[in-house]
Amino acid sequence: MGLRRTAATPLGRLLDIHFGADLSPWTAGRESALYWVLNDTVRGVLVTVDPVRGEWLLEIPALTPEEERTYFEGEVDHHRLIEAAIGAPREAIEGLRIHSVRNWVMGSTGLESWRSADGRVLAAGDAAHTFPPTGGFGMNTGIQDAHNLAWKLAAVLRGGAPEALLDSYERERRPVAEFNARHSEVNALQKRALLQSDADPQEFARTIEDHRPHFDFEGQTLGFTYEPGPGESVVQDVVTYRPTAEAGHRAPHAWLDRAGDRISTTDLSRTGFALLTGAEGADWEQVAKENPTFMGLPLTAAVITTDGPELRAVGGAFADAYALKGTEAVLVRPDGHVLARLPGTAPRRELGQAADRIVNGGPVPARAQEPS
Repeated sequence: MGLRRTAATPLGRLLDIHFGADLSPWTAGRESALYWVLNDTVRGVLVTVDPVRGEWLLEIPALTPEEERTYFEGEVDHHRLIEAAIGAPREAIEGLRIHSVRNWVMGSTGLESWRSADGRVLAAGDAAHTFPPTGGFGMNTGIQDAHNLAWKLAAVLRGGAPEALLDSYERERRPVAEFNARHSEVNALQKRALLQSDADPQEFARTIEDHRPHFDFEGQTLGFTYEPGPGESVVQDVVTYRPTAEAGHRAPHAWLDRAGDRISTTDLSRTGFALLTGAEGADWEQVAKENPTFMGLPLTAAVITTDGPELRAVGGAFADAYALKGTEAVLVRPDGHVLARLPGTAPRRELGQAADRIVNGGPVPARAQEPS
């Protein structure tokens, strides 16, 4: 297909030992997704795969040239490494059985272009990018790719949008994927430094908090934007998610009541575009009736009030998150991101301008900023 692969400098080689065992004598009361292991024999991480079934992964990076030779060139006693990681002889570890062993190189890969030269093939997920697993961003990023691309393909194939709309896919998604790749690499390097540290246990425990962005990343997962300001990163805060209904951002969740059923604002754009407006934006309902499709996909209008008969805001979350003024409406895309905030002074023209904006480029940068 002519898609040219790129690869960043590898970050190191690792040994993975996937094994089964009952580790409850050591984990009961201290359950965790990851256990850091540092002793004279093993420096690595014990990953919880399935604690109920007793499945674990011992991941050991080669931190020195000597460890490279030990783990990957000679005969390795994998049972001894498990014993050292747990701190008990194998006969004391009930049900110990090694399922598989592998070694692999950690790094990021990408493509020079996410679309083939003839325009007929677009790459998403691992076909477009791979990251180190430090953070676990690969699946989220791939699903976001598909979510972004699916409605654009539908709009073009149904004839509601020009093929140029498909160019917005890479323009929006590449900066997010590149940010996630860089952040994964930062996590990997910090993890390596932590495992190489000779600090005493108290110092080691103190530095764990410095690694919060490795494990607590709601702002990165939900807070990225397709329209960062000049010089801004697509992710402003890795840890903290601050909902906003500005263009490019994920439309915030807020609970609504619809004829006695509790729904989310995010439910309103599941099958097409949604115009979210307040009590003074009732004219948007008529606009949606006159124009039941937008870019070839269904268009609905949702008038949300505090006491309306159809869609009623529950509490003040909707008003706080969307901050609608007068006849203003927020146009939400089928992938849940805000396409535009429309003032409502000339609704039909504003809808057309919103479509032109994404097709023709809009203020979306070609590259992501480095993670802080």
